[in-house]
Amino acid sequence: MYGLPDLSTYRDVSEEVEREDTDPRDVVAYEIATYKPEDLARTTALVDQMNENQKEKLLFVDGPGGTDKSFLLEKMLAYIRLQKKVAIAVTSSGIAGTLLTGGHTAHSTFRNPLKFTEI
Repeated sequence: MYGLPDLSTYRDVSEEVEREDTDPRDVVAYEIATYKPEDLARTTALVDQMNENQKEKLLFVDGPGGTDKSFLLEKMLAYIRLQKKVAIAVTSSGIAGTLLTGGHTAHSTFRNPLKFTEI
């Protein structure tokens, strides 16, 4: 899909399917209690997108530092996992990957080699 390799053969997918760490219901219940109105509006919009009848969904979240991207994504990951669906958090940096449950960098997830060329 989208020119990317099939994820079913990757270890990250297997690990995500077998994940048995924190119960997502606990995460969702706690996080909803801490929502600000704007957080709830963003989350509701994303949930509506995810509930469309599609087998696969790619979501891209972008914004400047300090805009609660990780906060929002952690809740979305818990919501998806609560439904017993697979959610893989792919980030552009290792730091961002460590902030999300099960997060990995794009080059690690998709096994893309880093190639440097001179300009």
